[in-house]
Amino acid sequence: MNIRNILWWFSFTVLALLGQMFFPGVDLLVAGLIVSMQEERKRQSIILGVAFLLIQEGAGSLAFGAGLAWYGMAVILFIGGRWLFEARNIMFMVILGAALGVWRFVLVSMLTALQEYTFSQELIFWECVHQALTFPLMWSLTAALRPRKQESNAYSV
Repeated sequence: MNIRNILWWFSFTVLALLGQMFFPGVDLLVAGLIVSMQEERKRQSIILGVAFLLIQEGAGSLAFGAGLAWYGMAVILFIGGRWLFEARNIMFMVILGAALGVWRFVLVSMLTALQEYTFSQELIFWECVHQALTFPLMWSLTAALRPRKQESNAYSV
């Protein structure tokens, strides 16, 4: 990763974390991980995935493993969905966002039950709806702002 790429992802991470202050319970970083995976840069995606995982695990109140399960499922859903849809298709991102919203509800419900936390199911439900709705928007914004590589075409005049 070159310095401009590192600075871009650092800026994205800071802005996404600031955004999460306004949307509590919504992970805005996961859209960046998906954009990185769409670029097919394995090393970059692994580094970002680990960084985002550590950030979310450190900031969260659930037992260790929630972030791992969250990002793990995001990766599995993306890889699995890529077989059925074009990886950069907005409809795929809407479906992925909905699946992540459902997964978030299931994950939080399971982990809070294991930790014997009491929580408002209605509050968690609406956070999951916000996750499902904000994911495609955040993905669109991230993909649009991401610098593109110059493609060299040997046949161009």
